[in-house]
Formats: sequence, C-alpha cells, structure tokens
Amino acid sequence: MRLWPFDGDLADLLKPGRLVIVETYPRAFYAPLHIDWVVKTDKASRERAAELLEAATQVIGLGLDESLRTRFGEGFKNDDDFDAVVGLIGMLMVVQGRRSERSKPIAGNALVQRVEGWMFGT
Repeated sequence: MRLWPFDGDLADLLKPGRLVIVETYPRAFYAPLHIDWVVKTDKASRERAAELLEAATQVIGLGLDESLRTRFGEGFKNDDDFDAVVGLIGMLMVVQGRRSERSKPIAGNALVQRVEGWMFGT
C-alpha cells in the first residue's frame, strides 16, 4: 500500500499489485466535467448533469452497467452517490493523464506540503 503524494508521484506509485490511496474532493472535478452549475443536493440538478457525466464516461472508456445507467437517469439516489461517481470519473481522468494529479505547491509553506499533502487532481 502507498499513500499519494507522500510516498511519491502517481507514475511511480502505480505498479501491478499495489494499492494507492489518495484523498479526493469530488467538487474539484465539477468544472472539468462542465457540471460546475450543479446543486448536488437538488435531484433535478443531478438529473440534468447525468448526460454530461455519461458523455465523460464514454471519453474515458468507462463502461456503465444497466443499474448505474439507470441511476444516472434518475439523478442518483442522493448527493453522496452523485459525488462518488464524479470522484471516480475525476480520478480516472487523472490516471489517464487527462488531468494533472496536482497543482503547483503552496510557495514557502513546507509544513503544509509535508503534513497536509494534496487533493488528488487539484
């Protein structure tokens, strides 16, 4: 098991048989997925975002089984389900190189860099 970013860059950590743990913030992926207008607690808003999320799954090559496709169309059961899917799509975008694994470090704040780490994909 490895902990990103403390144990290294993603490319160095992703090895067969290795588990890599990252911290994500699904909201950080809203803008790249063109759903930054979504009010995740509003079912109708999540329903409107479903088409864009489904398009994103096609771009990254993520196949949807019928039960997940149904959840997309129904606006997901709740905002946690919605964010779980957004987070997964975002993480796959990073792993595929479609989005950077991290932004530039906070200049001059070594403690934050060493202790806090980073949100994956931001």
